[in-house]
Amino acid sequence: MRPIKIKIRGFNSFLEEQEIDFEKLGKLGIFGIFGPTGSGKSSILDAITFALYGKIARDSSNSAKEQYININTDTARVIFEFGIKSTNEEKVYRIVREIKKDANKKTTTKQVKLIMLLPKEEVLAEKEIEFRLAVGTIIGLEYDDFIKTVVLPQGGFNDFLKMEGRDRFVLSKGHAAPAIYATLAEKGYFSKDELMTLRKFGSRLQGHPDMKKLPGIEISTGSLGQGLSVANGMALNAKIFDENYRTYVVLGDGEIQEGQIWEAAMTAAHYKLDNLCAFLDSNNLQIDGNVTEIKGVEPLDKKWEAFGWNVIKIDGHDFEQILSALDKARECKGKPTMIIAKTIKGKGVSFMENVCGFHGVAPTLEELERALAELA
Repeated sequence: MRPIKIKIRGFNSFLEEQEIDFEKLGKLGIFGIFGPTGSGKSSILDAITFALYGKIARDSSNSAKEQYININTDTARVIFEFGIKSTNEEKVYRIVREIKKDANKKTTTKQVKLIMLLPKEEVLAEKEIEFRLAVGTIIGLEYDDFIKTVVLPQGGFNDFLKMEGRDRFVLSKGHAAPAIYATLAEKGYFSKDELMTLRKFGSRLQGHPDMKKLPGIEISTGSLGQGLSVANGMALNAKIFDENYRTYVVLGDGEIQEGQIWEAAMTAAHYKLDNLCAFLDSNNLQIDGNVTEIKGVEPLDKKWEAFGWNVIKIDGHDFEQILSALDKARECKGKPTMIIAKTIKGKGVSFMENVCGFHGVAPTLEELERALAELA
């Protein structure tokens, strides 16, 4: 990312609008920003981070946005222009992010907009969820990665050297491997062309992920019911050695019929693993049929609450609810968090929705064409 220009108004120590032209500063190569304590040096970096992610590296709680606004005004605005250079061209973007205090002094977003200026002008996002997804794709870094590698908060240099803050992810329902394969390919762990070898003889992309063959896989997951125990170990390790990372795990609702899941649930609550967040994919289908008919698991929320977990229920197809739940999970202290995501297996393809027959079965070419037409 190449910063081009930033305008700051009402943000932290900048009451009146200030403009910084990084292109002029960078004409002679490397440049530095110097000044006495309190002059606003850190606020410039905060403004860049705020524009991109809506929060700043120095705000560990991520819950006090009213502190971003200068005490002498009720609004703060940052306009940030930057370039991303690829092999053939550089794309230039502009971000406009503005927040305000309402009558109750609560801070809300007044405006968020992402615009591509070059090679052609186009508005890419005007809603927070669209914005967050677009920025993550353009920058190639989520917030936690950005503040560990690009903008280091004060006191964070030692963490950068050791890189102990990397989050962990366990796909306990390993048969959902195509989702993690696609994500890893998108992030550059291997070529997207390799995705076409899925479940073929000799391919690294088998029906369940293999940590010994594929980069980016934390742990091999095959027999269901074991992933939560592994995630417990990762989260407990962070507690014991005072490491600043979170562990995430995805479970299936059929999977939680396994007794080991509930032993792990008790363990996580006993050790107060508030750095552990689990997603439960609640679609009421398993390989043999409906979960309710084979071995009922409801009421899910009351069971996990009884085991000492912080429980959040969401629509698993709503990205805004997913991101909001993740934020709430980070704020919860003293308990692990279970996010129960209500989903529809095969959603968006009429003849696949709620049909367990497509569990691990590839569609025919005719079915593929129909499915792609419905998803278009």
